[in-house]
Order: sequence, then structure tokens, then C-alpha cells
Amino acid sequence: MRMRIVIIGVIFFVLYTAVGAGATYFQLFCKSWLPQRAAAQYEKSYTFREKRGTIYDRKHRELAVTIDVSSIAAHPVNVKDPKKSAKDLSRILEIDNDTLLKQLSSRKSFVWIKRRISSKDAGAVKDLNIAGVELLTEHSRIYPNKILAAQVLGFSGTDHNGLEGLEFYYDTNLKGCVVTHRVIKDALGRGFK
Repeated sequence: MRMRIVIIGVIFFVLYTAVGAGATYFQLFCKSWLPQRAAAQYEKSYTFREKRGTIYDRKHRELAVTIDVSSIAAHPVNVKDPKKSAKDLSRILEIDNDTLLKQLSSRKSFVWIKRRISSKDAGAVKDLNIAGVELLTEHSRIYPNKILAAQVLGFSGTDHNGLEGLEFYYDTNLKGCVVTHRVIKDALGRGFK
């Protein structure tokens, strides 16, 4: 009986020593790593680009303009009823219900539902007030004179990089500045700036 008590005592002593050694190691040798690891759990940085510059003709008339448009994104972990949400969204956005259900049920923290939607669709989605689904403002490039000087103006892609013509040639001048926002979130996922 005494031998069992001694063996159990030795096992507990070794375990406590291992835990103490681990704690000492983390506190002394991982001083800079631990705060970074903790901050990664509640701090998020979002980077986006400001509006692309306008191209004018010599009479100061707009040839290429950037406008604000709405896009729909979701945070699947915050969607309470993916089936009902997918059904409601598919009716408004004309997207396949199964595709939406797969997106809203995924384990990802963020998914795009549909980008650059009409203001009518944006209003309808906003009226649904689905938890975990939000409207985000993005930029879209339009050419008010349609095809006038299209070969010279060129065009820009969805990531707002100039791909052809003046859009490409003056890309560094037309690109908006990159802006980074830091958001701190609590345990419930509520964000604070």
C-alpha cells in the first residue's frame, strides 16, 4: 500500500514539475510570441483600396468613373438558420438554393454571396435582416459614354487594376490608396473599432 502511494506521489510530482517547467519556458522564452498569439484571437485587420481615380477628357467631362455598389457577404458561423436564409436569398438574388446553402453552412469565417448587386436587390436583402449576412460597399468602374474612346481608355478588372489602355498606363496614378482598419472583437464576435 505504501509503495503505491509513493509511486502515485512520484507520478504527480513529475507531472507538476513538467507543467511548471512548461509554464516557466513560455513565460521566459516566449514573451513576444504569447501576446501576438493572444492578439490574433481578438484583433483583425481589414485592408481595402479607396476609389479609383476619374479619367476626364480635355473639356473636363468624365470618361471613366468609380461608383459605390453593394455586395453581399456572409459570416457562416453567425447564420442561425442556413436553410431558411438560403431559401430567402436565392429567391431575391436568383442564385441556386443548394449553392447558397453550401456557402451558408460552411466552416469558413467569411464568404462572398454575390458581388455588385442592384440597389433594389440590396434593399430586399437588407429588409430580410438575416444574422450573419451583411451588405458591403464596393467600387465599380463605369464608362458614362459607353464605347466612346473605349480602345484608348481600356478597362480595369474586378480588383481595380488597370488592364488595358489609359487605365493600365496610368494605373499607379489612378489606383486609390490602401487603407487598413483594425477591428477588435469580443468573445461573441461583436466588433469594436
